[in-house]
Amino acid sequence: MKRNAQVLLASSLVAALGLVGWNWLEASPPADWPTRPATVSPQNQSGASPPAASAVSPSRQTATDPEDWGSPAYRQTQLQSVLAGKRSLLPVLREAEITCRFDAHCAGWPNADIARLPAAEAVRLQKALAARSAIEQKLAELVQRTDRPLAARLAAISTARRSVAGEEVAQLLYGEEEAQIRFTAAARQFVATEAAKLSQKQRQEQLDTLRRQHYGPYFDQLYRNESSEDRLYWSLKVAEAGVSSEEKAALRFQMRRDYLGDAMAQTLARQDANDRSHAEKMAGYQRDRAALLAELRQRGDLDSDRQLAAELETRLEALRKRWFG
Repeated sequence: MKRNAQVLLASSLVAALGLVGWNWLEASPPADWPTRPATVSPQNQSGASPPAASAVSPSRQTATDPEDWGSPAYRQTQLQSVLAGKRSLLPVLREAEITCRFDAHCAGWPNADIARLPAAEAVRLQKALAARSAIEQKLAELVQRTDRPLAARLAAISTARRSVAGEEVAQLLYGEEEAQIRFTAAARQFVATEAAKLSQKQRQEQLDTLRRQHYGPYFDQLYRNESSEDRLYWSLKVAEAGVSSEEKAALRFQMRRDYLGDAMAQTLARQDANDRSHAEKMAGYQRDRAALLAELRQRGDLDSDRQLAAELETRLEALRKRWFG
């Protein structure tokens, strides 16, 4: 079975699906909402949407099988993709580490495989590997505020990398990662500023344009790395910008069904309803608790009056039973 060999910075299933639900049974999508959100894949340049993932356990698509890395020809192909600017060296190394760890056919990776390349190409990769430690040391000294915009933080990191090793080496090592973060930053900005001004169809089209623009030469690989959950996350983000609660509910259910299947969409809708009910109960309990504390504090000091403190515990227990059973 194929397994993902990279840890991506894109949003997880929890982030994509852990949204507070709305009463989706009473809502309907906006008039301009397409049956399936438009998206672009390497195989379909026209903008057709990807197939819905399994409703039981949506899995991430990946470009590699563990057996592939045991083939010297396959490893050479991956290194040539790095040299051609379609992959980056660090993700390739991570994939190989995971799938080749116990495979004797991978002995000597990556140095032996790099040595089989033409001399000039081997030197490029060897130079990149040699610079990695110094780059990481430079980044360890870089201090950034986490509340800075993502694009600004990436720019500082990118500049630091290139100050140590130059543009070519930084691109060989980190090109995929930086492309993915650029897309994330651009998508966030789009959601915050422009998405609400567009029709639903235009929003999805612009999201795909941003993906293609910022993934650049790494588009094929990064798109394959995206799971249905990743795509759902961003599609929901742009779809929900500036719409009413009722519209959000309908959009969320429709898109979950498109990307994850009807069974999963129904399950998540029930989870949303449970979460909403719990949140309402918790809000009621906190409100009544605050009122109780205010009442008892008017009667005395809860820290020193044991009788008053005991009354507080008794009445709090009654409140918990009232709200939560």
